[in-house]
Amino acid sequence: MPSRDSSLCLYGDSHLAALKHALDGDFVPTQGRQIEFFGAAGPAFRGLRLTDAGRVVPDKASLEALNLVTGGARTDLGGEDFGAFLFYGARLRSTEFIAEFLHRGRSEADFVSSAVRAQAMAKWLTSVRAVRIARVFAATGKAKVFFAPAPFEIEAQNQRYVKHFPEALNATAQERAQLNDEIAQALAGDGIVFVPQPEETIEKGCFTRHAFATPDAEATSDTRHMGPCYGAMVLGQVLGMMETAAAA
Repeated sequence: MPSRDSSLCLYGDSHLAALKHALDGDFVPTQGRQIEFFGAAGPAFRGLRLTDAGRVVPDKASLEALNLVTGGARTDLGGEDFGAFLFYGARLRSTEFIAEFLHRGRSEADFVSSAVRAQAMAKWLTSVRAVRIARVFAATGKAKVFFAPAPFEIEAQNQRYVKHFPEALNATAQERAQLNDEIAQALAGDGIVFVPQPEETIEKGCFTRHAFATPDAEATSDTRHMGPCYGAMVLGQVLGMMETAAAA
């Protein structure tokens, strides 16, 4: 029977589907780990709230959406319930801060200093409820906590973030790596491991390659959610880090 130390909870919003399909399709080996999901799609995700006791519980309006994700396995969650947590998507969007500051790093008109960027990053991270929850879970010292942002969108017409941050289209792998390192350092101070978007999934500066879209992306015009191949890459990274930590 898998131990608690090897267990993993996948926490998030509608982006969790990429991880679910990756697991269902055996795209990534789980090494017999106990893996559960916790979250809700759409507006119901906002109804998952942290209590003073450090546990996440749904409001009445979100309970049904939570049960769809968990299968009714649990209706609350705390930082001591699993050996590790992966917060995936969960409203931490690459199309916001990351795209903006890739743009600002290249734009003379919109350039800001590293100090201003650090302040903006701290404000961005704190503004995301799931990051605040991840901090509380990490502070228990009982689990390893990972956080992977929602990826860049698949290229399409009239995408708002590209209109607002056009220089992000020219961003290099080195520029993305520098920004990801800064985010990782900020989260590491809270005991959270940042899992950036895999570089090989990115094209044209700030888009995710079409190869990683959902199978029905063209029919549904879904540019935001990714398919099982993408989910397997992110989950595979996290499972690999868990294996390394266990062997240390």
